[in-house]
Amino acid sequence: MRLREVVQYESKLDHLFQTVENIDDFEMQAHWAKYLCVLCSGYMEKSVRLIYSDYVHKRSSPQISKFVGKKLGGFQNAKVEKIIDLAKTFDDQWANDIDVSSQGQVKGAINSIVANRHNIAHGQDTQITVARIKEWHIESRKLIRIIESHCGVAAP
Repeated sequence: MRLREVVQYESKLDHLFQTVENIDDFEMQAHWAKYLCVLCSGYMEKSVRLIYSDYVHKRSSPQISKFVGKKLGGFQNAKVEKIIDLAKTFDDQWANDIDVSSQGQVKGAINSIVANRHNIAHGQDTQITVARIKEWHIESRKLIRIIESHCGVAAP
């Protein structure tokens, strides 16, 4: 069964995307696109941490679980390369699966979310739109599903 926190985060984002699509003011939509980009970046970071933490928690002693949880707490800027490096610490095949599966649109989407979040955080202009960030978010979910499958988290 999927982790409740990941599903809740996805539902929150789905609701916000639906709400924002009904806004007619283009300037307001541009502001929302930035906010949604930051949330989508957070979704990637938090989901990766939660899934791997849950995996370790179910299979390890409390001490090991605590250690890994602390280490995962520092996982930020979830570009595909960093996710692959993290997966490799668990299993080389997982890292390879992520590398192969994320080529093309998935990798471009995730890395674009992170790059734009970085620009937003540093006050730089971005040209993202709500439609574009929604496309990227849909692609990013594909990688989360791969990680879930590695960790034995199946969709209900």
